[in-house]
Amino acid sequence: MPLTLRVAGVAVALLTAGVSPAAAQSVAPSAPTLAGTDLSSPAATVAAARCSRSFGFAAFSAIGTAVNGAYSGPFREDATAQLGAGSVSPDLEYRSVLAAGHRFSIESPLGQLPPFQVFGTQRAIDQVDAAFCAKPFSETTSLYLSYFPNTRYAARIEMEGRVYVDRGEGFVQVDITETNGERTARTQTILDSSSDEVAQLLRRRDCRRGHFAELAYSSKSECRADADANQDAD
Repeated sequence: MPLTLRVAGVAVALLTAGVSPAAAQSVAPSAPTLAGTDLSSPAATVAAARCSRSFGFAAFSAIGTAVNGAYSGPFREDATAQLGAGSVSPDLEYRSVLAAGHRFSIESPLGQLPPFQVFGTQRAIDQVDAAFCAKPFSETTSLYLSYFPNTRYAARIEMEGRVYVDRGEGFVQVDITETNGERTARTQTILDSSSDEVAQLLRRRDCRRGHFAELAYSSKSECRADADANQDAD
């Protein structure tokens, strides 16, 4: 039966269809997604880069400032990529990206309120002919390696004592050159959340086998601890 109160002579229904007043007024906590976030670095540090006829490999670390999304601030990205065999062209060898794994984090700028931290990973999809190698590229450039796959990402957002989850697709562009024995890299990652609205609270179901690692957790128990803390805070 609906419960009514009379306020200034007006009867107001507080309980309809079995919904309590507290539930009717309760709004689940949420956070903005990473949609539009741009992680770009003009001078990443190259740990390894190699192209042979049958194999390609790259590893790098990049730092910079995340822009264009809800979480602007200093970022770090570490990545490795494995490329397949080259084509028959002796000069420019298009290849498939066999695997590409990126791990990234974003910190809130000093003085940002509320402060936040973002931790996430992404992996390559649509990998056919998403890379190429050129060796030698010119008289001074002995190697040019580029890969540019679409990606899927997963991230956790820590803010105001809660942890949120966001997932979506993105795009990566990595260009590595070796000139006069010195390797340099330019990198860019664009993230596009699959949610049009908000990131959702982390729950235990997000910590299933294999899923916790996507959220840059080192263990399932670490993920579950954050999920349980979210539940306690509700």
